[in-house]
Amino acid sequence: MNITDIGDFLRKGHESAQSNDIKTIKENLLYIFSGIKFEPPIEPVHSVGKARMGFHHPQCAELLRPLNANWNDPNVRASYLTFVRAPTAQDFPYFIIANVRDVSTGPEGEASSLGCLFISPYLFRAARIILFGPSTVNETPIPPTSRCNASKDNIRGASPELIAYITTLLRFCLSDEESYSNDTFAYIKLYDAIRKQFQNVNFEEMKKCIIGTWNRELFPQTGQLIGLSENVMPGLETMQGYLRRLEVEKSAALQVAKVRLQLNA
Repeated sequence: MNITDIGDFLRKGHESAQSNDIKTIKENLLYIFSGIKFEPPIEPVHSVGKARMGFHHPQCAELLRPLNANWNDPNVRASYLTFVRAPTAQDFPYFIIANVRDVSTGPEGEASSLGCLFISPYLFRAARIILFGPSTVNETPIPPTSRCNASKDNIRGASPELIAYITTLLRFCLSDEESYSNDTFAYIKLYDAIRKQFQNVNFEEMKKCIIGTWNRELFPQTGQLIGLSENVMPGLETMQGYLRRLEVEKSAALQVAKVRLQLNA
């Protein structure tokens, strides 16, 4: 599957839910969410188990909740768990940020999520098993019996399309939905919304940081070959530098806005 054709892939509806990628993610959810308390009924992987996931299960719900949902507020939590509220395709799921906490220890603050968007160990683990195969994450790696997806599809680096695809896959596997369908959750719209986020000119610096981090995590040889290019960022210090630059740009934009208001007064 060519990564640029993912939109068409998602539009296949129920067939895509039976794809090898979906199956691979489902079978490796415990690995993907290792390090946190994660005990949803994922076995066996079929409709009975999936019907008890999503917002039916508190741990899945916390990972799927919108970024701006205040999970400290019991009324907000209850509104999602009782399906009074439901995320839309414009609500990015909470598992995409880097500091997703251990879901057994109580909510933490919602601040500073901007610098963590799409830099999540869960996304990296899901991407690793999709691109390079489940055997690559075993304690004792098993030699692959066939070429991995990254090799077959000539994927040598991260892209917004890859990030959107992995996010969409992982959200689907945590949910209680049985297929990609606009009758349930609009997965195609979520995929498109993530791509549009990366196309936003105000997101350009974060895009470079995110793509660079993904390349270091998944394609280290790409980082070595490209070096200090605009697409591959060299380490945490550079990431922090970009975040500081974003804060400066944000402050400058606010100052410009104030001046314009004064001129128009």
